[in-house]
Amino acid sequence: MEYEPDGAQELLIDSAQEKTAKHTRHLLLSARFTFVFFHGLLIISMSVALQWQTATSWWLVFLPAWLGDALSLLLVVISWFGSCPYIHLCLQERQARLGDGNPSILTEILPDIFFGILSFIYLILALIGEILLCRYLARLQKAPTAAPTSCAVFLIIVSLLTCCRGVCIFTSGEIFSLLGFGALTSITLSLSLSESLFHTAWAIVLPWLPVVAALQVALFCRWKKLRAVLCREERILRVSEQLLLSVIFVTLAVLVLELSPYHVGQNSGAGA
Repeated sequence: MEYEPDGAQELLIDSAQEKTAKHTRHLLLSARFTFVFFHGLLIISMSVALQWQTATSWWLVFLPAWLGDALSLLLVVISWFGSCPYIHLCLQERQARLGDGNPSILTEILPDIFFGILSFIYLILALIGEILLCRYLARLQKAPTAAPTSCAVFLIIVSLLTCCRGVCIFTSGEIFSLLGFGALTSITLSLSLSESLFHTAWAIVLPWLPVVAALQVALFCRWKKLRAVLCREERILRVSEQLLLSVIFVTLAVLVLELSPYHVGQNSGAGA
């Protein structure tokens, strides 16, 4: 007969509960990365559609946005309950934190859950704005229509919330501020320009050139400050980050050039 010390099974259960301590934070980070990745794909698909000006369905062009929003919303909702076993364990022990390496349920996990709820509202607003924008582009493809006021309102709110996140929270503040400013400027230009969106797409993309350049400078300055304490793998990751931003900057520059009226006029003249 095997002998098992008293409380051994309880220790195993506690260890499993303790492993969920950082699940909320990790799920929120995964939702953020998912949202950024799929909307990067959306920018590429929209750029191709605007350049080719084909009869492709805009609902199909926005497919990366639908997938990204759905996965991000799912991850955010799961994050609300990701660390519940650890919270239950802390409440049983009547402690706010178990161990030095685990987060505190009062100062870390509960604020993460609160920001997860705000993220859910943010994603819903972004999804509504994208649906209205897609519907506007689909109607514009068939016949001229009024300015996209309804979708612009939602997208402006999302942009302002992104800017506020960057200003109010120091962590990655410059990233959120720059992205929010770029989106807000693009939306403002799309409303102020009287021509068709297909003819002014270059001007809407243009603000993202200084945004990407400023983002690259900000991340380079952060890397320079932390270079002494970073390990080899982290340095490689930072260098890869700079290379990726350089590729994005060059891609946007080429896209602006391809969509500009001067370049289109040259192509039309050559074709004639």
